[in-house]
Amino acid sequence: MTIDEIAKTLPNGFHDSNLTRLEVNYIASSARLAFDIDATPPDVHGRGSSRIMRTASVDIDGLLYFAIEPPFAQSFAGDYVGDDRRMWITSDTADFSSLRFEDDYHQLRLPTALANGAFQHMFYSSSHNCCLYLAGMSAKFTWTDISDDQS
Repeated sequence: MTIDEIAKTLPNGFHDSNLTRLEVNYIASSARLAFDIDATPPDVHGRGSSRIMRTASVDIDGLLYFAIEPPFAQSFAGDYVGDDRRMWITSDTADFSSLRFEDDYHQLRLPTALANGAFQHMFYSSSHNCCLYLAGMSAKFTWTDISDDQS
């Protein structure tokens, strides 16, 4: 499974989620991303009701790379995010074709050739005005706010 496939199973994908923890293990070629996910049904948004937030993790196996841009110097984190212990994710994509890496800010050089069966994914953090890029062989999604007997 890929992160893009996981996102399609969530009511809002990873939009308006918070990345709360990141563990990268290059020796084991793995990563774990912990999220607070907006699980509010799309038809409820905008009606003045509270959002339903659930905790989850995404485990990446066969990690090929994980790169994080530094926060942009003129970040607007204070205006939009009340908790600086989280990265507010407002968009994500598996399509890197529209991304530009040649301007003064985007100096990142990502590998263009990946192993057969690999996927790539990008998360954009509005709170830090930066992108997180990763590639791996498989991804697994787990809701972490429920016990095994409830799943």
